[in-house]
Amino acid sequence: MEVEPLILTKRDELAIKMERFKRRQRVDFKTYCQNDEIFPGEPPAKHHEFMCAALQLVEQGEIKRLMVLMPPGHGKSVYCSVRFPSWYLGRHPTHHLVHATYGGELANLNGRKVRNLLPSPDYGEVFPDVGIAEDCISAMYSPSSR
Repeated sequence: MEVEPLILTKRDELAIKMERFKRRQRVDFKTYCQNDEIFPGEPPAKHHEFMCAALQLVEQGEIKRLMVLMPPGHGKSVYCSVRFPSWYLGRHPTHHLVHATYGGELANLNGRKVRNLLPSPDYGEVFPDVGIAEDCISAMYSPSSR
């Protein structure tokens, strides 16, 4: 009995590539940061890739304490306080995060960015079972499974 070859359309091939990309984002922080739908026009630069690798090791438990020291405007807040918490919470929706900054205003700003990102449709494409608890009214990180 002969098996007929599977013929995929361009649309099918694109759908398969997109699904593979979504799956890679769930396990690889740098790939998540390359998502142009979630972070349009903001691909990681070389120094961001170094940060991504270090933050990935934090998530894996290989680094217990991490200090990121860079000049202002080099993406510390973007990667360490917005992108990483959103990715980490996607992987560990029952965990809690503490965000410490030099001032409460910056912590609130970054917390709001994460909180606003989690219910977005593009984030939901990568982490479909993660969202914000309905009773969450603060700007703090408060993930919950949907």
